[in-house]
Amino acid sequence: MHALPTGTPSARLERVNADLSATETNDHAAPASTRSIRPAPLLLAGNLVTLIGFLTPWYRDHEGFLWSRSGWTYLSNSSGPGWPVAAVIALVIGVAASIAGRDPGARRIAVVGGIAGVMMSTFAVAAAFGATGAADTTNDVLERPIGVGMFLLALGAGLIVAGATDRPEPGRR
Repeated sequence: MHALPTGTPSARLERVNADLSATETNDHAAPASTRSIRPAPLLLAGNLVTLIGFLTPWYRDHEGFLWSRSGWTYLSNSSGPGWPVAAVIALVIGVAASIAGRDPGARRIAVVGGIAGVMMSTFAVAAAFGATGAADTTNDVLERPIGVGMFLLALGAGLIVAGATDRPEPGRR
């Protein structure tokens, strides 16, 4: 238990402020067991949305097709590791690091995992478009029925960039 400050009111105020400042600046030195895990909300949302967007349908080849192209389709039909597996691993790393994202090292890992996942997802989508056959015009690609996955990939990428540039308020980690 702390003793009550003694002396003049201004001296007491200075000691209280000094104690508060020391507590705020030294909370990174506290043992891991006493620190609470505080996720980075934008990074966590961005990595999760990107992962969900990767796994949900991106588009169908034509209006009458029953199945869609998606990361889930490529993962379930894959004969081995490739872009889809690498994208999922990178995004899972981004999600895990985002949970401890107030720590500067974890934030960096979350950003790198998220951006790597976005890039590998982009490669997988491009490969999917390439595998659908040659298009006569750009409109053939643009007229394909687009699924929610494409929008979620874009939204997730934006949230990751926003989370990468977001700075915690002073005194908060």
